[in-house]
Amino acid sequence: MLEYATSHLAQFTIFDYIIFVVNLLVLIFARRIVSTVPSDRKNADIEMRLMALRAITILLFLLYFIGLLLPDLLQKVGKTAITLLIGYLVSHFLHVVLLHRFGRVREIDGEVILSESYQSEVFHLLAVSTVAITALVALINIWDLTSWLKTTSALGALLIIAFSTKDVWAPDNINGLILLYNDTIQSGSIVRCNELQILGVVVQISLTQTTIRDLRQRHLILIPNSKFRNSKLEILNSSPNKSLTQFIDFNLAYGLESAKVVEFFKAVWKEACVHQSAINPDVKCRVVVLNNGDHAVTWRVFFGVRHIYKTLSAEFAFNRAAYDLSLKWGIGLNTPVTHLLEQTQIPPTFDQAADEQTAST
Repeated sequence: MLEYATSHLAQFTIFDYIIFVVNLLVLIFARRIVSTVPSDRKNADIEMRLMALRAITILLFLLYFIGLLLPDLLQKVGKTAITLLIGYLVSHFLHVVLLHRFGRVREIDGEVILSESYQSEVFHLLAVSTVAITALVALINIWDLTSWLKTTSALGALLIIAFSTKDVWAPDNINGLILLYNDTIQSGSIVRCNELQILGVVVQISLTQTTIRDLRQRHLILIPNSKFRNSKLEILNSSPNKSLTQFIDFNLAYGLESAKVVEFFKAVWKEACVHQSAINPDVKCRVVVLNNGDHAVTWRVFFGVRHIYKTLSAEFAFNRAAYDLSLKWGIGLNTPVTHLLEQTQIPPTFDQAADEQTAST
C-alpha cells in the first residue's frame, strides 16, 4: 500500500505541490480571508462565505485524490483546481476593492458599517461575470472541450435555461439595482410597511433581497426586492427636521372640555420626556381632534422623537405616562360603549284614528 502511494506521489510535479500547499493555506486561513469583506449581517454572511470557501478547498483535495487513482488525469485535475481556486480568490478580492472604492459608510443603530451602493453592485456583477466566463473558457480548454464551443446546441440549451428561469431571478435583481440607483432607501433608513407589517431599519440591499432589522424584536427580516419595492413604504427618517414626528391616537369619552384634554396631554408629554430620553423635549407636543365618532372622540397627539432607532420606546413611554396620569386626572382612556335607544311612537290603530276624527268634529 505504501509503495502504491509512493509511486503515485512521484508523479506530482512542483506545480502540483504548489497548488496543494496554496489550497491547504486557504483552508487554514479561510475565516480570515472571508472576513476581509465588510458585512452588515456579520455572523450569517461570514459563516456562509466560510462554508463556500471550505467546500471549494475540500473539493480540490478530492480532485487530487481522484488524480492519484487515475494518473492520466492528474495534470488536468491540477489545472482545474488552480483555476477554480484562483477564480474564487480573484472574485473575492475584486469584491473587497469595489466595496471599499464605491461602497457607502453608514451608521446603523450606533454601529458604523460599509454597505453596498449601486456602483459597487454593478461593478461586482460585471467582475463576477467576467471571472466566471474566463474560468469556464479555461476549464473547457483544460479538458479539451473546445468542440463544445463550436456547437450551438450546448450554448442554446444554456440560453433556453436562462430565459425560462428569468421570472425567478430577473425581477429581484432588476428591482435591487433600481433600489440602489434611486438611493432613496439606504442602509440605515427606517421604513414602515403596513402591508408587510414591518417597522425596522434597512441593514443591507443586495441584488436579490433586502435585509431589515425589526425594531420590535430585533431580529432580521429578509424580503425579496420585487416584493419590497412593490409595497407601500414609509421612510420615517426622511423628514427635513432634526427629529421624527410621531403620533398616538386616544379615544376619550364625550363630555370632557377640550382645554382640559389639551392640558392633560401636555402633562403626559412632560412626564414621558422625563422617563424617556428618545422624546425630543425641544419639540412641543401638538393635540388635535381627529374624529368625532359614534362612541368617543379620537384625539391625536403629535410629539418629536430625536433618537430614530428608539421610536417604539418613545411610544411605550408616552402610553405609560398617559395611563398613569389618567388615573390622577380622572380621564378614562378606554373607548366607552354608548347605546342610546330612541323612544319610537306607536302609530294609532284604525279605530283609534276614527274616534279621534269624530271627537274633533
